Amino acid sequence: MVQDILVALATALSGTIIGLIVYSIKYIKAHTRNQHIKTACDWAEQAVAFIANAGVVTDSSKVKAVNTLAERIHANGLGKNFDEQQIEAYINQAISQLNFQVEQQTTQVQTEQEI
Repeated sequence: MVQDILVALATALSGTIIGLIVYSIKYIKAHTRNQHIKTACDWAEQAVAFIANAGVVTDSSKVKAVNTLAERIHANGLGKNFDEQQIEAYINQAISQLNFQVEQQTTQVQTEQEI
């Protein structure tokens, strides 16, 4: 009887422990993936800022930014996590963000000049 209770308890605990382990692994994978995406976005912003400082963002400078980001991702062992479309999307997002910031600054300067 005591042995049956111990077996039932061990079975219940092992199921719970396995469930926690599986959940933990899924969480760690998701967290790692999110960190990889955040890192790629940060690097995309840096690549776009670099080409923007060199002048106007053109199609050729955009390609250069995509190539720079792709090289950096591969050099850091993250190449298997991103395809070319994702890398280009991160660059486009960074360009849009940069354009928005420039637009805000231009509007602010115009408003200050009107005052």
